[in-house]
Amino acid sequence: MNAVVESALRGFFHFKTGHFDHRGWPFGRPVFPAEIYRLIEGLDGVDHVNQLLLNGGVAPVGLAAAELPVLQQVSTAVMRS
Repeated sequence: MNAVVESALRGFFHFKTGHFDHRGWPFGRPVFPAEIYRLIEGLDGVDHVNQLLLNGGVAPVGLAAAELPVLQQVSTAVMRS
């Protein structure tokens, strides 16, 4: 599942084809946790996300006007009921 989530996130943050509109991630646009929840919870096999940390926290990640987000690490844990 980690590979599926990581692939979805890399596509979402892509500077040319990313975001929900597939028009590319806009320079300087913050990363909002709610959008990441929406993305991951929309993947096949994902019921819900228990916890999401961005840069070690739960707040939106602000970017400077000429910055783009960079995905450095993805870690997932699957819980089955």
